[in-house]
Amino acid sequence: MSEFINKIRVFQSSDDKRIIQDILDKFDTNFMEDPSRHRVKDGTPSGGIRINLKDPESYIAYSIKAIYTLISRHIKSEKPITKNETDSFNRFLSILKYDVCIDFEANVESGGDSYVSYFEITESLFLQLEPLLDEILLRLEEFCSLSDRLYFEELYHKHKQATADIEPQKEQLKKEILEIAAKAIEYALVRVDTSRSEREIIKYINRAIRSKLIDAEIKRNGMRRIRRKINGDLESFSLKPYFPDDEYLIETILGLDFSDCRDQLTKGENEFIDQILEVVKEDKAVGNVAPYTCNIYGEIRIIKKYIAEKLDVSHEVVRKRLSRIRKKVTK
Repeated sequence: MSEFINKIRVFQSSDDKRIIQDILDKFDTNFMEDPSRHRVKDGTPSGGIRINLKDPESYIAYSIKAIYTLISRHIKSEKPITKNETDSFNRFLSILKYDVCIDFEANVESGGDSYVSYFEITESLFLQLEPLLDEILLRLEEFCSLSDRLYFEELYHKHKQATADIEPQKEQLKKEILEIAAKAIEYALVRVDTSRSEREIIKYINRAIRSKLIDAEIKRNGMRRIRRKINGDLESFSLKPYFPDDEYLIETILGLDFSDCRDQLTKGENEFIDQILEVVKEDKAVGNVAPYTCNIYGEIRIIKKYIAEKLDVSHEVVRKRLSRIRKKVTK
């Protein structure tokens, strides 16, 4: 039995959570610089990444780090930087590191080529470059031109400020991701079959982490992931819920427009519909989509339990009344 599987069994039998911390402690590993990391052809436009790590905990941490890296790229400074400016800054950094031989440490991200490396732009990078800035500017003017020196200086300060702006957000994101990952790992460890191979166990844990982190990111962006049966198959949709225009608001109740059929309803049933519409209108006015579900296009639909709470009646009353109304308007 491997040490990793033994740790899982210890956790399952004693609730010893050291294995979770062992995984999270490897999050800050510089995986980008691992000598085994390489790109392979896998049918995708940019190709896939393969890496050979020394232990299962590192593979799980690597998966968490990859998701964090993808999400953190969407954090923007108040003064956004264009792609062209970022490309130019990385071109200058590549010249400094490889041609001018200015020594600095920075993770190299994917997407570069034989001429330009794309570096991870962090506060750590600027802490290294700042004491060397006078020398860098002088060497850049000698190696390139005065205009290049001036342009680099402009890009340097712009990227430095942008990095300072977003660093607290990235730290907060890291904290949130590690908290979610810890819960996902624990969830998976409780359920995983330790008779499986290490490879299968790692895949199982990584799937659980990915699912939880994707759900959290969808929610952070005001979106939801819903599952609906389409032609008998359960499919997943990521979408942003929205209220329909006022003239179609009645569709939030039964999922159809029955405005022309309201003369078939009793006075009490019409009053009940109006009460529901009033609740929906109030929530629409303040953009409160949380207590609602939605269809596969994101259009809001009521949840009977929520309506029951708002109208101070039982869930069963709401269910039965809407069932009777549906039968009348769909004859």
